[in-house]
Amino acid sequence: MGEAYNLSGGQVYEIQEIVDILRGLTGFDFEIWQDPKLLRPTDEPIIFGDSQKFQRETGWQQEIPLEKTLGDMLVYWDKVL
Repeated sequence: MGEAYNLSGGQVYEIQEIVDILRGLTGFDFEIWQDPKLLRPTDEPIIFGDSQKFQRETGWQQEIPLEKTLGDMLVYWDKVL
């Protein structure tokens, strides 16, 4: 039977950082808000993956920066919508 592996970029981002990157890529100053009804007392304040096991066993390293991933996502959705 196989094993489970986490794959992550190895860096933790605040949502605000991601929003700021998206604002810079789009040139659009959109508004964000949080619905307090959707927050749960059990929500973790920080969630991140640990890829060390996968890296040790395969030599894999992240190569694509978050900014490129977000830019590619915007290009994709621009085409789809």
